[in-house]
Amino acid sequence: MRSIYLETKKHYLKVRFPSSNHLKDLKLIASLNINLYEIQTKSNYVYLKITKSDYKRLSKYLKLEKIQDYGIYKLQNEIKNHILSIYLFAASLIFIFLISHLTANVYVIHSNPILRETITEELAGLGIKKFSIQKDYATLQKIKETILNKYPDSLEWLEIIPIGMNYEVRLQDKVLTNTTETNKYCHIVAAKEGMITRIISSDGEIIKNVNNYVRVGDIIVSGAITFNEEVKNNVCANAKVYAETWYTISVTMPKIKTIKTYTGNERSNFLLTTPTDQYKILRSRLNPIDSENKLLLKVGDYKFYYQKEKEYTIEKVNLTDEEVLKAIDQEIQNKLSIKLKDDCQILSQKVLKKTINDSTIYVEAFVTVEEQIGKEQIYIPE
Repeated sequence: MRSIYLETKKHYLKVRFPSSNHLKDLKLIASLNINLYEIQTKSNYVYLKITKSDYKRLSKYLKLEKIQDYGIYKLQNEIKNHILSIYLFAASLIFIFLISHLTANVYVIHSNPILRETITEELAGLGIKKFSIQKDYATLQKIKETILNKYPDSLEWLEIIPIGMNYEVRLQDKVLTNTTETNKYCHIVAAKEGMITRIISSDGEIIKNVNNYVRVGDIIVSGAITFNEEVKNNVCANAKVYAETWYTISVTMPKIKTIKTYTGNERSNFLLTTPTDQYKILRSRLNPIDSENKLLLKVGDYKFYYQKEKEYTIEKVNLTDEEVLKAIDQEIQNKLSIKLKDDCQILSQKVLKKTINDSTIYVEAFVTVEEQIGKEQIYIPE
């Protein structure tokens, strides 16, 4: 990110000093190896353009008076001198933005009062409510998809239409129909290898039993109901099948833990973004920082944000081998939780390989779990 207050290589100043003998004073300056970029003499004054570092040196010998800065530093001083006006102007922009982007009312149109109330509460939770800031088109689409995904069995479609300072929400609920397929026949088969631990069946004939080992595709609960080895009926088997399965998980964990702590030092700033770059209005005096941006004004591709800067410190702590192994154990469980469903559980865990280096510990673990392995497989009766 570039800042409009970014220091350049040289900071130039225009200065003057009273002089009764211009030539003598200029010889003094030359003897001090002061670089002069401009020289002007007017009456009893000499005007110079020099660097800030030379200004400090020369001030020890001559009574210098600073006239102005050059370049970005001149702009910096102008901003400091007019900071109150800038804040008032920004406040005016914020006020105009709020007035023009506030939501007056949200109207959910549907004949069912319960559905209307439910959708109104969902919209409020997602930021669409009275006196809230109006959303852009992309945000409205995300909110719409979030609600539709949350109520897939209740809503057919939903549209959020901005009309002036109001929102009009139109929706269509789903007409539920009986989706039972009487001519659907299916088995429950193994989706992966494992040792069966539990079978909870409501329809079908159980073929495999607890402690039976099954491979992928083996029929566990059949939809073909038999008596004396003769098929008497065909149904769609319905069952939950749990089995002991296994995973090999590898984790590498560093011995150094980075701790990020916020110091409590905060500062307000403003940020302008353009299609090609972004600029901070004030110099960031805190370092390092995290920033929180709140959009104040958008004009085309140009956006003006209020920014809150939060200073933090980074501390690196050396962990003991015991602490690292505990973190590895937690990471193994985190990786398994991604693979497994909520009703699954870890049965055992065994370390196959452990490598300890100067900066990391590597562990390869063999984990057995109980999880659902049954899946539906359609078949055609003979």
